[in-house]
Amino acid sequence: MKNTGIIRRQAGLAGLVVLLGGLWSGPALAGADCLEEPWAEVGRFGYGDIRQLTYSPDGVRVAVAGSGGVTIWNTEKETVEQVLKWHTGYALSVAWSPDGTQLASGSWDQTVRVWAAEDGRLVSALIGHTSSVRSVAWWPYGRYLASGGYEGVIRLWGPAP
Repeated sequence: MKNTGIIRRQAGLAGLVVLLGGLWSGPALAGADCLEEPWAEVGRFGYGDIRQLTYSPDGVRVAVAGSGGVTIWNTEKETVEQVLKWHTGYALSVAWSPDGTQLASGSWDQTVRVWAAEDGRLVSALIGHTSSVRSVAWWPYGRYLASGGYEGVIRLWGPAP
């Protein structure tokens, strides 16, 4: 399988490197090593752009932020578990809570959303940015959530919902 699309991001976990390629006109692909061509297609996340991905703390799931919202993919079962579409714009960033029970996402719609990872339930919508939210990160102990937007502001939210 040859993917001639632009490589957007790379992420790694304990020696496993995931290579992402996306075509402007078609699906994004994920491969499970860093060869020039992916040795296997391990996931298709629909049509659209992949902006960021991150593994769950247990390494079983991958959360993907992009034009289709946030998709949670189970790497062991090779299935999509959740598609979270509450954002009204592209999801640009995604981060798992340290205990893996929640997922935070940032979007073009200027919001940060916190989701229950198990069932995809929206826990909280955090409003305060005046431009797109480009980055989200949990405090290592899970109490606080930080977000950064294109306006150049870092917001600290807490205690975590």
